[in-house]
Amino acid sequence: MARAIRFIFEHAEELEVDTDCYSLWGGSAGARMAAWLGSYGPEAFGGGRLPRPGPGASNDTNPFFSMLHQQHAENK
Repeated sequence: MARAIRFIFEHAEELEVDTDCYSLWGGSAGARMAAWLGSYGPEAFGGGRLPRPGPGASNDTNPFFSMLHQQHAENK
């Protein structure tokens, strides 16, 4: 997903998209990817030095993972 974000930034003019602010959304495994990218940014996952996504939404129904992610984010 980080490399896909990089692709969009690199081809923003061609794709006619605005990269000033973006957010991620996902369900299940996609929610996990969106949460990790939101927490650590694309650079941590091979996406290059890009802005972190803005606030987004996720639909992660795994309460254990959600709890771990929240604890990690609070300890940053």
